[in-house]
Amino acid sequence: MMKQKILQIKILLILFLGIQFTIKAQDLEVKEVLSKTEEFYENQESYDVSVTYNMFRGLTGTNITESYQGSFAKDKDKYLMKVLGSEILQFNKGKLIINHKEKTIRYEKGASDNVSMTSLFNIDEFLTYYDKTKAQTKGNAIVCELVSTKKNFQLPYGKVVLYLNKSDYSITKQVLYFSSLIPFAEDNKQVQDYGRLELEMTYQNQQKSTFSWEEYINISSDNKATLQEKYKAYALLHQSNQQ
Repeated sequence: MMKQKILQIKILLILFLGIQFTIKAQDLEVKEVLSKTEEFYENQESYDVSVTYNMFRGLTGTNITESYQGSFAKDKDKYLMKVLGSEILQFNKGKLIINHKEKTIRYEKGASDNVSMTSLFNIDEFLTYYDKTKAQTKGNAIVCELVSTKKNFQLPYGKVVLYLNKSDYSITKQVLYFSSLIPFAEDNKQVQDYGRLELEMTYQNQQKSTFSWEEYINISSDNKATLQEKYKAYALLHQSNQQ
């Protein structure tokens, strides 16, 4: 259950809504800082980032209850994210969501919604929900704190803290505070408590992740999709509105 909640981060955190809003005066400083963060990821031709996810019980303290690894990468107009045995790949031709445990590959044709992994850093989406914000410098980092004072039952995090590299505005750490009680295992039973998820992000010096559309799927001349031999044991699922 906990891993399902974490996976819904979108799936960290991947925020696709792109809602329009009006910026209030007190948000301008944070908006300017996060605009530079957004520009950093948009302007990079490629990057490869390793992510360590640590789940903590309590809003403070050092008791790690879960820890696992993930990654995300960009290669020109292609994006790849890996976490908890799943992969999300975005190409101009479409999106693939791979579940290695269930051995399924979901195929969504095209990119008409113009979604990319850079949506992870969509400041419009952040500031739509997080209306109480501040930014301050701490050593070599800029720390942006975003708090939501709104009631939104679909918003899993009441507070988000982003740590940015002061030299290039890349994100080095994220701390997500759950807005409601969540289950933790204790003495062979589940107990409800608040929690927080910390993401430590390490940028590789060289591009390590290479991937292409042709590695996964083939589209025939009559527009029929089939999986490559490597994935013959996987079930191909089409987006419901696709033919």
